[in-house]
Amino acid sequence: MKKTTVFLFGLLLIPIMLASLLVTGVIFNTGKKIDVETYFFQPSNTPLERPGVPASPKDLGKNALLNMLISRYVTEYFYVIPDLSNVEARLKPNANSSLYLTSGKAVFEHWVQNIAPQIQEMAEQKMLRLVAIESIEKDPNANDYWIVSYSLTTWNSPNNFVEKPTTVRDTIYMNIQYEPDIRLTITTNAREKISAETILESGQDPASVFKFRVRNISTYNQ
Repeated sequence: MKKTTVFLFGLLLIPIMLASLLVTGVIFNTGKKIDVETYFFQPSNTPLERPGVPASPKDLGKNALLNMLISRYVTEYFYVIPDLSNVEARLKPNANSSLYLTSGKAVFEHWVQNIAPQIQEMAEQKMLRLVAIESIEKDPNANDYWIVSYSLTTWNSPNNFVEKPTTVRDTIYMNIQYEPDIRLTITTNAREKISAETILESGQDPASVFKFRVRNISTYNQ
């Protein structure tokens, strides 16, 4: 009886298998050579937020790359994380400091003497300060000058979820030397030559290799 049941069950599976093959053949017709093209949702033109080949300066537009470099510079100029080694790396006038590589000598020295001490003190107290760029405008009355409005949001106590951060807004005036291209060799303020390949392979900020340098930065009075 048991063998008979198994035999009948096997016969029942045969038409089911043939029907499955027929349905599969209808769905997937190899004779038509159907190609499947995949698409990815791309939320942004920046390489960090999209797969595939990064957008070129031409793709981004005339001012997009410059605005990205300005935003990166102002962020580097003001941000604070609770890590003293981060401040020390930014203070050193070498290839490890993108602020140094993208600043004129007087600009970097002013930052070291007037801005960095506060950043260092805040880092020692485990404070966090984030930078947000609100607007970037070219001065219509002066070549190579940009007016940048930004906000600084600061958390004074670490791991305090009750504390509300404080936000301060300000505007700075920047004299910028810029060309939409990269520098194969970077000459530092100490006349040291560093290849762009060395900077990129060491994992440093890619903004350092662009032909972008801040020659003057000051508070903007409207």
